[in-house]
Amino acid sequence: PGPAGEPPPPPPPATVGDDWSGVTVCMHVRAYQCTTASLVADLQGSPGTPPRLWASLGTPCCGVFLPVAMLPDRPAVLPPMLGDPGAWRSFAALSRRVEGPGDRGAAALAEARAALAPVEAAAWQEADGLWAAGAGPAAWRSAADRWDAAVRSALATLAAPVASG
Repeated sequence: PGPAGEPPPPPPPATVGDDWSGVTVCMHVRAYQCTTASLVADLQGSPGTPPRLWASLGTPCCGVFLPVAMLPDRPAVLPPMLGDPGAWRSFAALSRRVEGPGDRGAAALAEARAALAPVEAAAWQEADGLWAAGAGPAAWRSAADRWDAAVRSALATLAAPVASG
């Protein structure tokens, strides 16, 4: 669940129809394929305004979209876990649990969203402030490291701790 009062998320589709019904943005096609990472870009309309980016490991339904700072004339600043193979494996394992049949998969998805949605919301709120303030790389690096630690902590509560490398 997300914020209080919101219904639990719907589980991944159980089957894929001949017309491709049952395929979601997460691309859960059991025993065949699923999304392994996602990127959302808000391409600002004002010249000189850098795009706002959010990147996630795993399927969108049980991943965390973390802000990525695209600063003028500097390398992007992103949470370290986005390049960590252990984090990829942890989100892949979580995705497999969410794909479990029936109530088991639905419960795993609700548990994942309950743990990860607050982390994602806090990161987005902080990033909005950093973008509005025109923050530099040091502020973004500090925030990215906090978001990284928060996601790793949430994964540990879900019994999907990030394996090393």
